Amino acid sequence: MPTTAKKPTVDQVLNCPNLPTLPTVAVQLLELIRDPDVGINDIKKLVESDTGLAGRVLKTVNSSAFGLRQRCNNIQRALGFMGMNSIKSLVLGFSLVDWTKAIDGEGFDIDQYWRRVIYSAAGARVFADKCRACDPDDAFTGALFQDMGILAMLTMIGTPYSEIAGQASEIHDDLPVFERESLGFDHAQAGAALGQKWRLPDSIVQCVKHHHDPTKAQLEHRDLVRMAAISRLCAAALTESDPTRSVNQLSDSVTKWYAINREQVIDMLDRTANEGQELARLFDQNIGSEPDISHLLAEAGEQLLEHQMAVARQVSDLEQEKESLQKSTLTDAMTGAWNRKMFDQMIEEAHQGALKSGAPITVVFMDGDKFKSVNDTYGHLAGDKVIQTLAQRMSATVADEGTVCRYGGEEFAAVIAECDEEKAQQIAESIRAAIANEPFDLSDVDGAPDELPITVSIGVSVRRPKHDNSTTEQIVHEADQAVYASKRDGRNRVTVYKPEIETINPLTADHNAQSKHERPPTAAPDANKSNSTPTPAQTTGSQRSVLVLEDDTLAARLLDAMFRREPNVDVECVTNTSDISSRVAELKNNAQSLPDLVIVDLIFPGISGVDLIKELRSNPELETLPIIVLTASQDAPTIRAARNAGANAVYSKQDVSRHIARWTQDVLALTSRATAA
Repeated sequence: MPTTAKKPTVDQVLNCPNLPTLPTVAVQLLELIRDPDVGINDIKKLVESDTGLAGRVLKTVNSSAFGLRQRCNNIQRALGFMGMNSIKSLVLGFSLVDWTKAIDGEGFDIDQYWRRVIYSAAGARVFADKCRACDPDDAFTGALFQDMGILAMLTMIGTPYSEIAGQASEIHDDLPVFERESLGFDHAQAGAALGQKWRLPDSIVQCVKHHHDPTKAQLEHRDLVRMAAISRLCAAALTESDPTRSVNQLSDSVTKWYAINREQVIDMLDRTANEGQELARLFDQNIGSEPDISHLLAEAGEQLLEHQMAVARQVSDLEQEKESLQKSTLTDAMTGAWNRKMFDQMIEEAHQGALKSGAPITVVFMDGDKFKSVNDTYGHLAGDKVIQTLAQRMSATVADEGTVCRYGGEEFAAVIAECDEEKAQQIAESIRAAIANEPFDLSDVDGAPDELPITVSIGVSVRRPKHDNSTTEQIVHEADQAVYASKRDGRNRVTVYKPEIETINPLTADHNAQSKHERPPTAAPDANKSNSTPTPAQTTGSQRSVLVLEDDTLAARLLDAMFRREPNVDVECVTNTSDISSRVAELKNNAQSLPDLVIVDLIFPGISGVDLIKELRSNPELETLPIIVLTASQDAPTIRAARNAGANAVYSKQDVSRHIARWTQDVLALTSRATAA
């Protein structure tokens, strides 16, 4: 097109008076498929209303593609054979053929156009079926319509457009470049605009708009647009005189997107060539003889072989990189052991296996004893060395019996499949002995002794999910409780879970505690600190006082009753929201008279329990005041916020309600520690 000529716009293409309209039957079909309740009978009536279309449908169902033993002469039966989606794609295909008959393409190679479109449509169906990425009939329709913008632009612009198309010759991928240089837009843009005007489904419009660049497609239609791009490369491989570039691009794309190897791609290309011939006969189009795939590959010669080797190397490198990356995401950087994410995967796999086989599975939890004292006394380098050695000794002991993972901090867990209680106890005891019987070498850590004795507490849970319906969460919980029991009973021991050891474990322990299984440690007296401010319980002698801030009156009454059952305990329950705020302000401003324990809910109308804790902790004189949180929430950020605000422990209301008596004694133990401090 001469540079002085005024360039047309997409709107002018759409509004060109010579542009044929979509056949009535296609318009009616599009109206039908927009109705989610449309049925096969509605499509049957539409097909039967157009005798020409009915004849084409019967011709299709009687073709070799369906392989019927007896000829079908009934539309109802034909629709039953073909299915709803096949009928829709076929009717739209025939409509597109009829639409193009009215287009005068003087100087334009219309045979080449149809050769490419038909091989594209056939290829889309073949590859969609093999890749299982989307419905083959939807892929067929998207590929069939993807280049309709070419015919619309040809109708509007005429000979100048034929000249633009001629510059691209047989290399279809060059055409959009020449179109944009000459016109400022390309056939993908024009076709998509036309599709929207016709109210084609969004999925087809996306195929038309992005078949040259599927990365820009909407996520919900990504696979369908990828099939349109693959079909474009299929057509190029079967129509270009030198297929090397197209075959390479086709193979690369299918391998990258759907992990299908090159040999399978060539087989599908061969099928596409064969099915394209059948489709051309149905559409009454002359696309020439079927390409000889063996000849096509011979022309590619050594370039194809070299490319295949290069791609194989690239895939191998990517697999290694993927494996390395995957391992890094599942490995604990400090110890080299598997991490918590891997533990979750392994216990799920072991649980599924146990459900099928009926065999038992075991979870072993190991937690370092008094680990905080190592960090506090000798520094974090010593602590890191202890953690690394714990991982090494546990992994060496478990060996091939199971998978050892760092669960968090100085806590490790092992998942052992097909392991009964006797064997589990033997393994756990071997782990304990391997750690306790040989001091840890800290000779390379400045400021630490050459050797340091370390012990661990171990908890074991053994379950048969197929027989006892146990869940992974239940198994982990039981192993966790068994560790807590080992801590409670003196540490450096193995406990196999039994229901009678069940106790209450806080969702989040004291942030100064040694681990989530250790009870909060007793603070050492500070000789330099003034004793002018009474510590909790000092003002009442042996009597202990508990302040409950809880707006749920039923929960407050339950707590009041449970604490009053304990000897020498006074309870104050504040349930009114405004009174709760006032009571907290009073405590903050008058630290001379404190309760021995504060229990606070996390959620009040218009007040955050986290903010109440922060307000109390803002007074330095209240740092030793034990604050316990009760919450119905299992939300990790909320629990973390309570801990960070200064709560000594956060408990689940659901767990507390199941073990209220034990929990009452546990939290009252905090008051005796505070008194001793």
